[in-house]
Amino acid sequence: MTIRQQGGVFGRNPVFNDVEVDGTLSADQISENTSGSGVIIDGVTLQDASILMSGYTVGATQVTIADDAVASISFKNRLFGVLIVTEGSNNDAFSTVGNTYVGYVDFGSTAASSNILVGSQTEVNNSVPLTGTTGTDGRLVVGTAAGNGTLQLENRMGATRTLNVVLL
Repeated sequence: MTIRQQGGVFGRNPVFNDVEVDGTLSADQISENTSGSGVIIDGVTLQDASILMSGYTVGATQVTIADDAVASISFKNRLFGVLIVTEGSNNDAFSTVGNTYVGYVDFGSTAASSNILVGSQTEVNNSVPLTGTTGTDGRLVVGTAAGNGTLQLENRMGATRTLNVVLL
């Protein structure tokens, strides 16, 4: 018997652990409470967590970005802070230092950053929103020009990469 034959699921607050879609699944909004092994949108996998400290949200997320693609990460109600970006998955003991960024960032109407550490294979672009091919080929590009609390990470490194992102 199908769900429809059993009366459907509307109004019953269903919970699905795994969902497979043949074709296209559209959603007007993805809840910030989305959890599980990750959310994949346009070749970017997001896994995130946040905690509230003294009224400020401290956010951490892990993104997997295809080559020549951009991940846009919004930090709700945050327009500035100390940003740490490192390459590596959960199984990596050490990050790749060349693809590392540490700095004070401002995502407000005048996007800017004060760089503390920019790895040898990383560049910063706060002048224009990133498109996937904005930065130098072979580099990780960190950008704040999208504004409104949005960080952009552009992968120009030649292969799919996983990045860890923390905003304090």
